[in-house]
Amino acid sequence: MTLKKAYQTLVMSIILMVIAVVLYALDVTKLDLTWGMTGFAIATVLSLFSVILAIHTARHAKEVNHPGFLFKYRFEFLDWLTFLSVSLMAIFMFFMFIALPSDVKHSSMNPTLSSGDRVVVYHFNYTPKRNDIVVSYMLDYIEDEYYVKRIFGMPGDQITFVSIDTIQYSIWINGKKAVSTSGTTYLIDQDGIDEINESITGGRLNDDFYIILGDNANGSTDSRSFGAVHEKDIVGKVIFRLWPLGGVS
Repeated sequence: MTLKKAYQTLVMSIILMVIAVVLYALDVTKLDLTWGMTGFAIATVLSLFSVILAIHTARHAKEVNHPGFLFKYRFEFLDWLTFLSVSLMAIFMFFMFIALPSDVKHSSMNPTLSSGDRVVVYHFNYTPKRNDIVVSYMLDYIEDEYYVKRIFGMPGDQITFVSIDTIQYSIWINGKKAVSTSGTTYLIDQDGIDEINESITGGRLNDDFYIILGDNANGSTDSRSFGAVHEKDIVGKVIFRLWPLGGVS
């Protein structure tokens, strides 16, 4: 690594640090960034250490008359070390503030997504939209804190329930019955209605609240069990399936 390249790498590391601090201050994601900031901090320290060592080595290279084996290959080692550390900084930044790979752990989104699928979740300043497949956070309700559902009800939507039999009701949103992608009607009991009604005023869904349902209408724990979710708990949108490779809709 040349002295010029070492200084360029130092500038790049500082720029990445500044961008990360700004994005963190702007609160552009709803993810818990503890893990990411820890990894980013380690990569930053490693980057600064390797760059400073590279600058020191380059400045004193001529002072060594008979460099040994380790000194001879020190530049190559530092070159790889700085490349690795700066790359890790960029990767952690991308994961923390833009998009993050994640696993689907249950079958509640069948047939759109299956258990074991690997997906990419976009979360940079994400604003929920109807029909988006989203990752939402639910504390202490089910074993997994993050889960995947589809947005059906939006703030301001008119929500009604029509009796099917003595214990089950269908969900109607703005006068249209809620059905899954395969055409199955979403059924709800009185306890589920009571949960959703906590976020309804005058027959309409309150501001910042969303009704989310799984595509597997008969096998999903969703708003029919825990009610509407607040926007702050919707982390991001599933935009792509990595494995098996393909899009989502």
